[in-house]
Amino acid sequence: MGRRGLGAVVGFVLVGLVAAAVADGRSAMFAKPTKYRTAPQAACGRSRANSVGSPPREVPAPGRPGLSARGTSKWSAVVTWRVSRSAPAKCQTVGLLVSLGNYAQWLPTTKQIRTRGRYSGTVRLAVSPTEPPSDTVIATAFGPKYIGRSGVARVLIRR
Repeated sequence: MGRRGLGAVVGFVLVGLVAAAVADGRSAMFAKPTKYRTAPQAACGRSRANSVGSPPREVPAPGRPGLSARGTSKWSAVVTWRVSRSAPAKCQTVGLLVSLGNYAQWLPTTKQIRTRGRYSGTVRLAVSPTEPPSDTVIATAFGPKYIGRSGVARVLIRR
């Protein structure tokens, strides 16, 4: 798959994830987080891959990423992400989507991160000051060729 094709796939998935979150972030997308830190999941998961003209199929997916977030203002945070070093090659993490927002009115700011072989990193996210203050960060990991997707990791922002 070429660079443009990969970008289109990632863009499509990002739009779908954000649209689902906006539709009803409180119940359909994820439960309100109760922790400030999560550990990365080492085991492979399974994800349903849909493709045009063929039935959905199960594919390997990375484990959920580990997360923690430190607020730098009411509307911004520095998010530290971690992925498992011991995951098999078929479910290594190649990219992440990380979102910051207010749980009660989920209109997040989302960034795509390509891991490029790294097992941890940080990203700074900010929502508009016209939005409610941010209190929640969520993330999901993508496997090789951006096909398999992990479950959603979620944390509160430490202030």
